Amino acid sequence: MAKHFVCLSDSQWTMIQGPVNWSPPLPRRIPRTDFRKIWNAIFFILTRGCRWVDIPKNPDLYCSKSTAHRWLIILKKAHVFDRVLSGFLQAGIAEKKVDLSQVAIDGSFPPGPGGRKEVEHGHKGKGSLLHLVTDKEGKPLWITTTSAKGNERIQALALLDQLQISRCKDTKRMTICEADKGYDSDELRMEMLRRGYVPIIGYRKNRKERVETEDIYACFRASKKRWVVERSFSWLKRKCRRLLMRWERLPAVWSAFSLLGLIFMWLEILLG
Repeated sequence: MAKHFVCLSDSQWTMIQGPVNWSPPLPRRIPRTDFRKIWNAIFFILTRGCRWVDIPKNPDLYCSKSTAHRWLIILKKAHVFDRVLSGFLQAGIAEKKVDLSQVAIDGSFPPGPGGRKEVEHGHKGKGSLLHLVTDKEGKPLWITTTSAKGNERIQALALLDQLQISRCKDTKRMTICEADKGYDSDELRMEMLRRGYVPIIGYRKNRKERVETEDIYACFRASKKRWVVERSFSWLKRKCRRLLMRWERLPAVWSAFSLLGLIFMWLEILLG
């Protein structure tokens, strides 16, 4: 994929169309815009981080800003982006580009100016949170969004449940799940074990009873890979500049852009 996104290639568009499995509403009297132009416009906004009004006035490649914004919400409510991402993950597993023996979870804080839904004051300031789970090599598997006050422990379980739904869990053996001390909770560790994950989570300093993570790594002969999720966040925000700051007023639009960021990264992983 080019350094700066311009439009989807034929191979990329064919790959996106595969797992969609969705019939759009019946057309009205006005001819419907080509869906490829809609995806081009949305990806342009996602990668450039610009305003909706800055979509190029090129009818051969892009639709209008109002059409792109309207269809972004429609596709999100129809769970089209979820199906596309799940299809890409299955393709990555089939091509052995995903290592599910170990996963890592972490969160990132994009600031959010102004008054918007799911934008609140947290310990890092006013904004939202992105919650991401990656495989052993740092390839993104799923992402969720909350306000800055969102409970990271609840979102960790939501991410793991979504991996189960997307068939991204090795059911034949336990999977190691790494997280930092912000996820320190005995209840969370028990829930992870019930879901087939071995939690390797750092302990807060005020915990009297603790098991050193070094001993857990040695017991399971696992390597430290938690840093890969932080690298994935760096890659995601560098490629998809719309995720650097929470500009979206509607939570559905913000959540859609976060899923599209992973879809954009997987297009590069699968097609190069």
